[in-house]
Amino acid sequence: MDKKHSEKPVIHSTALIGKNVKIENATVVWAFAQIGDSAIIGEKCVIGNGCYVDKTVRIGNNVKIMNKAQVFRGCSVGDNVFIGPGAVIANDKAPRAGKTRQFNGAEWKIAQHASIGANATILPDANIGSNAMVGAGAVVTADVPDNGLVYGNPAKLHGFVCECGEKAVLEKQEKSRCMLKCRRCGRQFSVKRTEFDKIEK
Repeated sequence: MDKKHSEKPVIHSTALIGKNVKIENATVVWAFAQIGDSAIIGEKCVIGNGCYVDKTVRIGNNVKIMNKAQVFRGCSVGDNVFIGPGAVIANDKAPRAGKTRQFNGAEWKIAQHASIGANATILPDANIGSNAMVGAGAVVTADVPDNGLVYGNPAKLHGFVCECGEKAVLEKQEKSRCMLKCRRCGRQFSVKRTEFDKIEK
């Protein structure tokens, strides 16, 4: 068996795959998952048991969407994102039976390396920044900055996390930027002072 053949996607027989769906190499789609028409799923992804990926949703590479999570139309997901079990990425702020939102090109994003905790809810049009972490059960109503750590209902900013996932500590404040350092790996990064000042006291 050649390498290309061995890396083909693996799709469970009970999964429901819509029309014109593109699933890249080495991705695994587990039992009872449903993927809507024209969705795109990148390489080396895991789509867990009972997940729902809506039509036209774009999923990057090396993404893990755990059991029963739901990603609805309008959201795109960057590379190396983790979406925990039971999490919901919603798409309509004013849902009514029999009414469908008119997107007109509207789109929001979960950026690369972000993590969404179990049973969290991301409300429509809320962007999640790169390396951000959303706590379990959080209800996110507004954008989360890069590296932001949010949790609660409604979710509030409680600090910033490193790419490795550890909470960072303040090293130095400047007029427009704050320098932070990871307590685990020592990596340093900066955030806007205006974002740092939003941390819940």
